[in-house]
Amino acid sequence: IQKTCSPTESRLVRLAKLPIQVDLRLRRSKPDLIHATSLGPLRALMPGARLQGIPAIVQLQTHYTPDDLSRGLVPWTELVLPVSHHTAHPVRELFARRKGKRAPDLEVLLPPIAVPNPGAGTKAESLRRKWNIQPGEIVVGMVGQVIERKGVDLFLRACAGLLARSQPIRPVLVGNTPAGNENYGHEMNTLIRELGIGDSLIRTGFVHDVDAHFSSLDILAVPSRREGLGLVAGEAGICETAIIATNVGGLPEMVNHGETGLLIPPDNVSALGRVLGLLVQNTDLRNRLARSARQFATQNFCRLKFEKKIMTLVNSTQPSLKKELA
Repeated sequence: IQKTCSPTESRLVRLAKLPIQVDLRLRRSKPDLIHATSLGPLRALMPGARLQGIPAIVQLQTHYTPDDLSRGLVPWTELVLPVSHHTAHPVRELFARRKGKRAPDLEVLLPPIAVPNPGAGTKAESLRRKWNIQPGEIVVGMVGQVIERKGVDLFLRACAGLLARSQPIRPVLVGNTPAGNENYGHEMNTLIRELGIGDSLIRTGFVHDVDAHFSSLDILAVPSRREGLGLVAGEAGICETAIIATNVGGLPEMVNHGETGLLIPPDNVSALGRVLGLLVQNTDLRNRLARSARQFATQNFCRLKFEKKIMTLVNSTQPSLKKELA
């Protein structure tokens, strides 16, 4: 739809034309169902879908406020699929405000996680050789965007503390700084220099073979300050990597403390350093948590199970919406 707009048109003109263009596109394509995974596309599609009687479902992967959900036209959908009980809470709060009005069905549905590529293990060994990991060194990593809410600064400070105490770790930071977060990225570059860990820290930037990088780690740290679900913990788990995560958002739904990983308070460098040090020193505990994390992820984030569940929900949803709009 964006390609049909002239590059010389103002943003206001494009926004004014968008509902008409969306309506025309829907009339031409005649979809049986609209499945949105964020509020932006949902807000653009819902008016036309509603007029044409096309059922819509929305999968909420981020924690929104009730007002965000209302502006995003979530109440107009037939089915809402939050990825965690944490992201479901504001949806329930919004529905409670709308007493007497129709509310969509609500079902918490964990997203699927892809099984690691067959060559991930071999690539992981190659990565460790490339990084010159020595026998006895424990690779401690963080995977994700370099943004404030992910707590990259906490990870760097915790690793600096471990290195200062001569712990045998090799810190790895996988991910890039997205547009709009350049200031935080510059702050992290400065922090790395101030902490004196530039020679020890491995920075990969954005990578495509993320499963190989998960498999190359002995421990994954997820020190997020805010998190809708924290799928990265499940992705590391399926690669049999031990996980440490903060007890925020949906992360406790991804990590069972003491069973599939360890949870720590948010914004707490000392707690992160202490638990990292525990897993670095305790090989049996690290391996046990990694095995349990893989078993949990395999059982709960199966793609076939997800597809079967979502099709069951969709098939049970479509008739009711079509009848209502008739």
